[in-house]
Amino acid sequence: MGEMRKYLKIMLANLLVIFVLITGFGNADLEKPVFEKGDYWIYDITLYNYYANGTQYVEGLGTLKTEVVKRDKIAINGETHNVVILNNTLRVDYSDGTRETSVVTRYLDENTLAVLKEKEQSTGTWKVTEAIYDPPILYYNYPLSIGKNWTINSTVTFLPDGNTTQYIAFCTCIGKQNITTKAGVFKNCYVVRRVEPSYVSNDTYLSYYFAIHPDTYICFFEEYLTNQTGGNILMSYANLTSYSYSPGKRSEKTPGFEMLVMISSLIIIHVYLRKRR
Repeated sequence: MGEMRKYLKIMLANLLVIFVLITGFGNADLEKPVFEKGDYWIYDITLYNYYANGTQYVEGLGTLKTEVVKRDKIAINGETHNVVILNNTLRVDYSDGTRETSVVTRYLDENTLAVLKEKEQSTGTWKVTEAIYDPPILYYNYPLSIGKNWTINSTVTFLPDGNTTQYIAFCTCIGKQNITTKAGVFKNCYVVRRVEPSYVSNDTYLSYYFAIHPDTYICFFEEYLTNQTGGNILMSYANLTSYSYSPGKRSEKTPGFEMLVMISSLIIIHVYLRKRR
């Protein structure tokens, strides 16, 4: 009987170690978010500019609302895609008294969340009716893990005129960080840095930093103009103020896997003990 109890303790200890390892490895990466109709995120937006002497000033203040519209099927160049459709509504009041409102509808591949195409309606001077990306733009290469990097190299076709350009960017998940926003404090956010050529000059580039939390999606992002020596000039940032998103109820992971392992192990122990009697 003493031998049996000793064996049982060893089995339970091993089971605990297995459970810790499984849950630990399962949480090591940030899995792809699962969007549903009605999910939304609202951000306060601040845009900066600089005087000739280098003094910073606020050029614009506004809000950005990202909302999941629906899931659908769309055809691009004769090929049908299952997509998640998001609307991004931006309203900015500029320091010169003007106001800009734009709505960008983004079509994401349902499986990878890569951007297949975008449509824009805007009151501003820069206006794109429709842009198609080939291959689709993978801004976030899930699952995310620290040190993971990937390159974006996509041909952008603007419709209806058919003009094209090349979009190139370099992305890296650079680490984790605790982020404080108006919507709350989010710990251990995965930070993705995206670097792309600048529209200002050939010797500068744009660096974007996105903080992503499994319970909120993107909670904060910043845009910097960076020179060749690594100097950063803050151009804009967005702070999450409110959101509606419940990813825990719709995880794409295998449900109850860890619990299945535990139950199976307990059954093995139970069978063994019955045989020993």
